[in-house]
Parts: sequence; structure tokens; C-alpha cells
Amino acid sequence: MPEALPNILVVDDNPDNRDLISRRLLRYGYTVQTVDDGWAALEAIKSGRFDAVLLDVMMPGIDGFEVLRRIRTTTSKTDLPVIIVTAKHDSDSVVTALETGANDYTSKPINFKILRARLENQVALKRAEDGLKALNESLEITVLKRTTDLVETNEKLTEVIQERTRAADELEKKERQLQGLIDCVPDGVITITEDRLISGFSPAAQKMFGYNEQEILGQPVTALIAPDDCEGYAQHLEHFLSKPQTAQPITIAPYDLLAMKSDGRTLPIDISLGDLGSGRDSRLVLVVRDITERKRSEAELREAHQRTRLLLASVADGVVGLDEEGETTFMNSAALDILKLKVDASVGKPFRNFIKPTNIDHDSHGDAGALIEDAFRSGGRSSRQRAQFLDSGGTPIDVEFVAAPLNQGNALVGAVIAFNDVTTQLKTEAQLRQAVKMEAIGRLTGGVAHDFNNVLTIIIGNLQLLERRLSSDENSLSRIERILAAANSAGDLTKRLLGLSRQEVIETKAVDVNEIVTRMTALLERSLGPNIKIETALAADLVPALTDPSEFENALLNLCVNARDAMPDGGTLIIETKLNDHMVSSHESGDIPSGQFIELAVTDNGCGMDAETREMIFEPFFTTKAPGKGTGLGLASTFGFVKQSGGHMTVYSELGQGTTFRLYFPLADKNAPVETGSLTPVETQSSEGLTVLVVDDEPGVREFAVAALQEMGCITLEAANAEAALEIFAKRPGIDVVLSDIIMPGSMDGVALAHHLRAQRKDLGIMLVSGFTEHRIKNNNDLPEGCVFLPKPYRFEDIAKHLPQVSGGVARATAR
Repeated sequence: MPEALPNILVVDDNPDNRDLISRRLLRYGYTVQTVDDGWAALEAIKSGRFDAVLLDVMMPGIDGFEVLRRIRTTTSKTDLPVIIVTAKHDSDSVVTALETGANDYTSKPINFKILRARLENQVALKRAEDGLKALNESLEITVLKRTTDLVETNEKLTEVIQERTRAADELEKKERQLQGLIDCVPDGVITITEDRLISGFSPAAQKMFGYNEQEILGQPVTALIAPDDCEGYAQHLEHFLSKPQTAQPITIAPYDLLAMKSDGRTLPIDISLGDLGSGRDSRLVLVVRDITERKRSEAELREAHQRTRLLLASVADGVVGLDEEGETTFMNSAALDILKLKVDASVGKPFRNFIKPTNIDHDSHGDAGALIEDAFRSGGRSSRQRAQFLDSGGTPIDVEFVAAPLNQGNALVGAVIAFNDVTTQLKTEAQLRQAVKMEAIGRLTGGVAHDFNNVLTIIIGNLQLLERRLSSDENSLSRIERILAAANSAGDLTKRLLGLSRQEVIETKAVDVNEIVTRMTALLERSLGPNIKIETALAADLVPALTDPSEFENALLNLCVNARDAMPDGGTLIIETKLNDHMVSSHESGDIPSGQFIELAVTDNGCGMDAETREMIFEPFFTTKAPGKGTGLGLASTFGFVKQSGGHMTVYSELGQGTTFRLYFPLADKNAPVETGSLTPVETQSSEGLTVLVVDDEPGVREFAVAALQEMGCITLEAANAEAALEIFAKRPGIDVVLSDIIMPGSMDGVALAHHLRAQRKDLGIMLVSGFTEHRIKNNNDLPEGCVFLPKPYRFEDIAKHLPQVSGGVARATAR
């Protein structure tokens, strides 16, 4: 059957919003149910089946946060995906939604492309989890049914064997007491003389072998036995005759062999020997039974056993059988593989030896050993639980298991444990949580940085203009310099925030890593102090790396300062470079593909870190330093820069031993020009007389840019958005340069405006600025050819430096 369309519950008190969202979701292939308040939503969720809920925050009665809390705490649909829809754009609303239990959120006005992607992700994740649960439950039922069938078959076979044994015993007694009844016995009865010759041949034996009595009497018994089994029969007979007179008159265990019929066909039989007298010279009796059906039953049972073993071997989950003492009686291939065991090493050992004493979910699920013991001792069946088992080397393995009792008749004879390795599943869940968290933090920090950069542009720019006008007032200049220093520090902080959210524009170039390390060593020696010894081990003939040279210097400096703080009493700092072509493991999800990387390693012999700290060092705002000593953004932003470069970053640390950070950068193109570090400042050219159109929706930023350009001797025009800029451009054909913000209200942003104007004027100079780079401007993928990009906060000298470059048109523009 085709999978049912996902059903979405839309909760919004605004009928227009409900109608718009419903129509969009129906177009995307969803079924939709709508309600107009929180109480109706809770009733619908209790009685209906939904794949996800779009929940508005602001509603009469109870708001969306309260509805979400009640879904998570008072309904049976606690795992129902909920996406909060809010018109608020503040971080508190987002944090409240996530803390209350929202799976995701989206803001009004709704970007339906983003909403669709998030809905598909939540619905797919929910259905995958539901499918996995159903599959596990089905598998448990199948294994238990197969096990029950096997027990029932074994019980029936035991009953058959017991019944036949009782019949044989009864027949033996009657044969010794009443010789005349032999003819009535269904089994063949053959008597033999002391010379091993046939002296009696019952009707049943005649029918069985195809001989009449006269034909066979006087013949040796071996005439009835297949040649290959004659020696075995003789040995069995001698063993019987060697027993003392107090032995049983009839052998307790029948002896199986292959007989020969009169027509030459073979017949599987078993024989029971009896002594009719008292001693070796007495006549013997052979009770012969046709065991064709028994052999067929045994073959079918062996085939059933084999099918069961093949079934258990093909099951992906581990299956373990326990006896009534909790000792292992069976493990299928999956269990042996998961626990890294051989068959001989598993059977007969208490299964508790394979359970980690402290259960990872002890507080919520109880002890795994106690649950399993309850199954084989008291007959208690456990629900599916998470625990940690131990492999043959003692390494913990995260598993989900269920323990069920094994009954034979009314007797409890053991238990069956079915389990599967969920290590990868737990890792995937952790990676998903980390990805969602980092995305939320990235969006939050990126938005804050964008708005803050606009403010910093106004502050720094106007301070610079003021500084130029107060050149003779040293006291005022001193205060301006201090304010500028603080503003520049704030600018560095926003740059780190953008790097953290991976929205910082970096310029990747071919970089001589060894040259930068060598050049910075002298600076580091002065900065880190005399009690820090710096050693370098730089690989010879190291090929260039592909990265941003300025950001590389910042990352190296940041790691070295952290190393100094880890060695308060002094120590050794080692900086190494080499070409690494091995697989490495990233701090983030997944494995890194094999390939060559330039490796930079920074090692100290300081205090080191424990495992808990290592897990958190790349988290934004996490720091081990004292309050006021660090922002917690250093390693997080370094990690973001390395990932933006197409590289990777790892850490190894031991308490009291030290720490090693390894940064991996991709190799640069062989023909690319090599950058060795920060660029030499370019002499500023004159821009006097140029006509510049300034486009920015922030009045303060626009006012600074106009003032700065006028200070340079430029003629300025200004517009608050792209539409106004187009009108001015149409009326003033003499414009030399357009300086425009990228993110602006209206139907056209700065990039689109630049393309539109360049289509009209090929020689038009274009400068684009932004404090936020969601429009994929990295590596100039969307920028017009020859334009210059200035990140906010930009300064007077940034405009002065780049304006002459773009004013001559595309031919003289500096491509980024």
C-alpha cells in the first residue's frame, strides 16, 4: 500500500493565516486540519493522528507555549513534532520555544521554502522512528514465535520417544512371559542360537524383511544386515554378551543399523538384544523395529533446527538463549559479532558477565541485569530498554534489548534476550541535536552581529570624521582614540560571531604556512613571555595550503595564547606543520573523506583537559577561564573558520599531560600565487571629483558614508532603497560609483541592484557592503564582475582605499 500523506495540524486564530498555510501545505502534498485556538488543538491531538503541528504563539485563551507544554506533559503524543510559528523575532521567544520542547520554529512572515524543508525533515524523522519501532516489535514477535514453535516441537519429540520406549519395555516383558504372543508383536522378533544362527522369525519380521520363516531359519543374522554395518553389529552383540548376569535382559538403548531386505533394498532399523536364558550359551532374541518414519521425523527435526538456526543467523538483532540459571546456551551470529565473541567462548557463561554493571539509563529504566534475571527466574517480560553490554574486550556497547521468559510446558526453563547495537543511532541522534543547536546559535549570533555592525559602522565612521576635524585638540583626540579602540574591539567580537555562524566572508588563497609560522614566532616569543619556550618543527618543501592568511594568523595566535594560559608556571609550546594524507576524525558529525591536508599542530605540556571539557570546548561561549578573562568564542570561531576553509579541526588532551590542537587545511592549486601573510598596505589614491551614489536603509550608516565621501572631495547622492536608487540613476547619468548595502527592504537587494545597474553601464564602479552574508556572496559567486565587497563595520580608510579601484570601471576593479 502507498504510504499515507502526512497529516499536519495548523493552529492559528487568524483565519487568513490558516487559509494561506493550508493552501500551501496542500500544494506540497500534505493533508491539513486546522483549529483556531489552543484548547481545540489539544482536543484534536488527543483524538486524531498527526505527523506534525504548526503552532502559532499568540492566541486567545492559552498561548502556543502553554499548548506546547501540555502536549509534552499531558498527552500521549509527547513525541509529536511541533514547529512554533511566531511573529516575534527576539531570541527570548526562540529560546522559550526550544526549551518548552519545540522541534523547530519559523518566523512570520513565513518563508514557505524553509517551512517546507523543516516540515519534511520533522515528518521524515518521525516516520523513520515510528518505522524502526514497528520493525523492532515485529522482529521480537517473530523471534519469540519461532522460539515457541521450536520448544513445542521438542516437547512433541520427547513425548514420542518416551511413548515408544514405554511400548518397547512392555513388549519385552510380554515376549519373556508369553512366547505365544510373539506372533502378535508388530516389531520383528528374531531368535538366534549360541552359534549366531536364526532360530525364530516372527511374522512381523517376515513382513519387514520379505523372507518367509523357512527361507531364513538357520541362516546367520548377518544375512539380514547391510555389509557395511556387520562389523558394528558384531561389536554391539559382544558388548551385550559381556554384561554380568544382573544386567538388564534387554538392551536399554536400541542400536541403529541398515538392514538388507530379500529384494536387495536397504531398510533402516534399530535392534534390541535380549538374553532368553542365563549365560553366553543361552538363546538370544533380537527385537527389530523399522525406523523409516523415525528417521524421516529426525531428518525433518534436524531440518527445522537448521532453518531456525539460519533464521536466527539472518536476524540483524542479537539473540541469546539462557537456561534457568542465567547461563548462555545459544548466541546467534549477530550477537557473537556485536559482542566480538566466538561460539565456544559464549556458551555456558553467565550472561550477567556481558552486562555493564551501571546501566546508562539506570534512573529511568532500572538495572539491565535485574530485568534479565527476572525473565529466567520469575518469568517477567521486560519492555524494550537501553543498556550497555560489554564485548569480549570489556568495551561498553550501547544496546536496546528485550528479555522474555522461555517456558517448556508449565515449567520456566530460561529466557531469550533480543538486542541490537544502537551506538550508531545514538551518535546520529547526538549529531542531529548538535546540528540543530548550532544552526539556532548561528542564526541568532549572525542576526545580532548584522545589526550590531550597522551600529558600529555609524560609531567608528563618525569618530574617524570627528578625529580628522579635531586634529589640534590632543585631549579630545586621546578620548576619541580610546573610543575607537573599544569600537574596534566590538567589531572584532562581531567578526567572531559571524565566524561562529559561518557567515563571515573569508578570502581563501594559496598560503605558505611555514612562512607565516616563522614570521609569527618572534611575535609569539614577545607576547607569551619568557617562561614559555617555543619550538617549531616545520616540514621541508611543504606545499601551500588553501585558506585565508589573515584568519590563519588569528587562529594560530588564539591557540598559542590559550596554550600559554594552560601553562601558568611556564612550559613548552610546540608548533608543527606537515603534509597529512590519512583519515582523521572531525569534532563534528561524520568522518572526513580520505585525502591530503596541510596539518598545523599546536601542542603544550600544560594542565590538559578531562573528557567532559573536551566535549564542550568548541561550544560557543564555553570557557574554563575566570569571569571577565574570556568570551568563550575563541575556539568556536577558530573551528568555524577552519570549516569554512574546507578543513577540519581536532583536539587531543590528557589531564596533567597537555593538549594538542590539529588544524587541517586543503591543498591549494599548484599554479595559484602564494600569499605569505597580511598584505602590505596599499597607498590610498585620490577620489576627488567622483560622483558616488550611496544606497543604505540605515540613516546613520548612510549619513556617515556620505560625510566620508564628501571629506574625500566626492559629489554624493543618497537613497534609502533600491527603488529610489534606480530613480536617481536614471536622472543622473554621470554617476561614477554606487556604494550599496546588500540587505535592504523591498523587492530588490543590493546584489540585484548592482547587476541591474551594471547591465545599463558596463563601466560603473560598484562597492557592496554588509554586516550579514546570507546571500551567498562568498567567493564572489553572486557579485558582479569587478565589484568590491566591504564587510561592516567599514571605516573611512576602507572607502578611501577601494574607491579609486572601482571608479575606473571593470577594467581597473580588484576582483575578490
